[in-house]
Amino acid sequence: MNVAVVLFAASMVAAPYQGPGRARLLLLNADSCQFAISMKPLAVDASELAKFDDDRKKALATLEEDGPAAIQDTSNPADIQAAIKDFYAVADAYCKEPTQAGKAEVNAKEKVLDKLLEAAGR
Repeated sequence: MNVAVVLFAASMVAAPYQGPGRARLLLLNADSCQFAISMKPLAVDASELAKFDDDRKKALATLEEDGPAAIQDTSNPADIQAAIKDFYAVADAYCKEPTQAGKAEVNAKEKVLDKLLEAAGR
């Protein structure tokens, strides 16, 4: 058997892929919500409009489900936890009531959180 294959298989068993952290999932959920909101004005008929509205509601539900877990994740340093909490608050508000100002605030908080997560290697 090829030694490289054995080493690769052993590394996969020893350290299985954990997926993105809770904070990264929170960012993805907010991006899904923003996408649905941004597509809504492009809808040409009622069924498309309803689909984008449904997509936004699903993204909001997922955001609200994952948000508290990300905020309470004590494995993060205090600055990241504060950034998660700030981001979640503005993303949740924006997904519920989309405004241009809300969108700008979400994007600004997302940049801060992303930069902190990247610096921490998460």
